Amino acid sequence: SRLVIFPFEMPLSITTGVLGSLIFIFLLLKRKTYA
Repeated sequence: SRLVIFPFEMPLSITTGVLGSLIFIFLLLKRKTYA
């Protein structure tokens, strides 16, 4: 992440956070379906 140009670091972290949250929610819903 050090190679990323500074102005793009914040959007990248936000995108990663949102993407991670979506995957986390998806896994929770998927697990609940099997429960």
